[in-house]
Amino acid sequence: MDRLSNDHRTATLAGDRGARRQLEKVADRLFADLRSNERAEWVAISTGMAPALVVATDSRLLTISMIGRSTQAIERPFTIVLGKKRLIGQSVDVFDARGLCLSLLLQEPDLRALQMTGGASSPSGSTTQAPPPPPSAPPDPAGTAPPPGSTGAWRWGRPVTSWQEAELLAAAHMVDLGFSGATVTPGGADAGLDVIAHDAAAQVKYHEGPTGRPDIQRLIGAAHGLRSRIFYASSYTTAAILEADRLGVALFQFTPEGLVVAINDAARGLAPGAPAPDQRTAFGALTFESRQNRAIRWSQQIEDATKVPISDRKRRGAKQLVERQRALKLMLHGLEQLRDSDNPLYKKRRKERTLSEAEKTLKQGAAVLRMQLK
Repeated sequence: MDRLSNDHRTATLAGDRGARRQLEKVADRLFADLRSNERAEWVAISTGMAPALVVATDSRLLTISMIGRSTQAIERPFTIVLGKKRLIGQSVDVFDARGLCLSLLLQEPDLRALQMTGGASSPSGSTTQAPPPPPSAPPDPAGTAPPPGSTGAWRWGRPVTSWQEAELLAAAHMVDLGFSGATVTPGGADAGLDVIAHDAAAQVKYHEGPTGRPDIQRLIGAAHGLRSRIFYASSYTTAAILEADRLGVALFQFTPEGLVVAINDAARGLAPGAPAPDQRTAFGALTFESRQNRAIRWSQQIEDATKVPISDRKRRGAKQLVERQRALKLMLHGLEQLRDSDNPLYKKRRKERTLSEAEKTLKQGAAVLRMQLK
């Protein structure tokens, strides 16, 4: 029997055979993260640029990166929000009661399994809430961690202990985003705008409860006519996030430690994750880690290229659709090879050979789309 079958916490784990096989490779990471009384129920693979294993337990939903070594988690009860349907799967955001989020890309059977874990099926655009956790489930001590799946955290460098400091944090963050002259408005009146800049304004909420839909709507009225409307809060309700997406409001979440993360696409558009600078050896060649980072960028470029609208001419459009499916398949295979290049059991030469194979596969995917990787 494998290690998953030998441990009482994973002995009854269900899921696709391929997902179980991948989970077996990182079983040590799973065992380290599972609580002593926690039982894993189901596993699937979330595809996309950053593939991950998704593990549903009796009290949490975990993601284990298949490229890096990060593990993220949210607590039950959670809410499932369906996003756009892509060629390689269904985009899904899963929120817990604190507003923390896991962004997944699942195949249809895995999505149905997740919805069954959450309680009942839900049509696209609606939400499903999971049943409450068992009374024995302990609380998560990392309640203020940045939401998983969000853009990498921006660090202010000091804690946030009052609404005045929250507004100063927002102003500093807006300056870093490129909004010149961002300043806190006098008085800090909650009903108005807390930070203003050239053609942009922000509302800041510093309280324990999640920010709701009415707060988002009030910002729209107060910042009417401005190009960028931004909201900062410690957490958001699902309704608030959906309303912000509809109205184009950028949502950022801050923590007491002074970290700021982007919550929705509008915010990620203002704060795109900057790629790590390339590091080179003394002979001018890219280092192993820089090559890995470049491969991740290549996979993102391939995925972005597949999102361009196809031709409205039937024959040409069908050909483009086939090419994109092939390119995405090669991209996923390349990402799997990239993850394998980090295998701690491999020696240096085998790791480099595996990374070279991943680069070759990604180049093949780009060639199918007749695009140049950067």
